[in-house]
Formats: sequence, structure tokens, C-alpha cells
Amino acid sequence: MVVFLALAVMLGALALLIFYLPLWIELSYRHRNGDDRLTVEVRTIAGLLYYRFEIPVFKITRDRLFPALFIEAELEQGLRGKILRQKTEEITAEDILRAVNWRSIRLARRMIGQYDRVLQYLTRTLSLHDFRWTTRFGLNDPALTGFTAGLLWILKSSIYLRIRDMLRKPGHPRLAVEPYFGGRTLRIDFHCIFASRIGHIIIVGIMLLRALKKGVSINGRTSDSRADEDGDGEH
Repeated sequence: MVVFLALAVMLGALALLIFYLPLWIELSYRHRNGDDRLTVEVRTIAGLLYYRFEIPVFKITRDRLFPALFIEAELEQGLRGKILRQKTEEITAEDILRAVNWRSIRLARRMIGQYDRVLQYLTRTLSLHDFRWTTRFGLNDPALTGFTAGLLWILKSSIYLRIRDMLRKPGHPRLAVEPYFGGRTLRIDFHCIFASRIGHIIIVGIMLLRALKKGVSINGRTSDSRADEDGDGEH
């Protein structure tokens, strides 16, 4: 009995430790004219958990009638960079048209309400440790470049204010707009670090599964059949 009680206490303490273990999510995006790179890192103390997702090639090709999005992505685990998966994919307009239909739109509309609660919980548990966003751009017309710089400042400030109002600790942003009057160019450097705890992410995962189970049945139909009958006239 004493051994069982001691084991239960140890397991409870371990579960509590894991729940409050800090977790950092780092997002980085870089654009250099035609070159894009998106990186997502998830890590905790001493590298106990470390995942890195990177899209080194992210470009739009116009070889066809409609443009296509070409993506190369890789997923790494551990500080030594063990590659778990590499993938190359091309997303065309035909793929999007096949995926988007009236049924998928109706389902997405119902699921937005379910996921809104999850998003509210997640943002209340996140704090922002770093937020840097620098844009250097230039157009052929210097006057238009100056006018666009003012619009970019308004856009960036609005986006950050929206993020600040959602998060528990908004942090201090570093925003910069650098107009270039020597011709067409575009450089974007975006970097931010969100902090949370593993327990909160586990709760978010459970909430997502419950929302998905509530919104969609196994055969792909919504679980609330009366909503179909009332909203779309289907019986």
C-alpha cells in the first residue's frame, strides 16, 4: 500500500511537472524577391522536446493556364536535426476547386463556431516574447513607394494591435518599413516567439478533438442534422 501510494504521488508530481513545463513556438519568415523561407520551431527546456518544420522553397509557378503553388517541406526532430519527413508538393487551381464545394463551405461555417472557443482559450494562455517585422520594398514610381510605405505602417500596426488584444502578454514589437526609391524590390523579415505550457497545448488538442467529433460524424456529415433541414431545406 505504501509503495502504491508513493508511486501515485510520483506519477502525479511528474504529470504536474509536465503540465507546467514551458513551451516555446518560434515562427520565422524571410522573403528576398523571388526566394521564400518559412520556419516553425517548437521546443522546451534543455531540448527535451524539439521539432522544426521548414519550407525552404515556396514559390508560385506560372507554367500553366492557372498559377500553381510549389512547396518543399521537411520536418526535423531533436537538436541534431534528425529529418522525420521530406515532402515536395504542387498545389494547383484544379486541386483547390475540387476541394471547395458547397458541402465543404457549409461544414467550415459550422466548424468556425466550434474552433472559436479553442482559439480563445489558446490565445489566453500565450505570451509574446519577441515580435520583429521588417519590410524593405521599392516600386518604380518613388511617389507611389512613399504612399505605399504609409499604408504598410497602418497595416502592420493594425495587425499587431489585433494580436496584442488577443494574447495574455503581448510583448514589445519592433516594426519597420524601409522604402527603397531606387527601383522594384521586396524584402521581408518576420520573426516572433510565443510561449505557453505543455499542459495548455494538451488541453487545446483535446478541445480540438472534441470540437471535431461534435461537428462531424464518421461518414463526413455534420452531427446536427436538424441544422441541415432548417438552414438548407434538405431532408
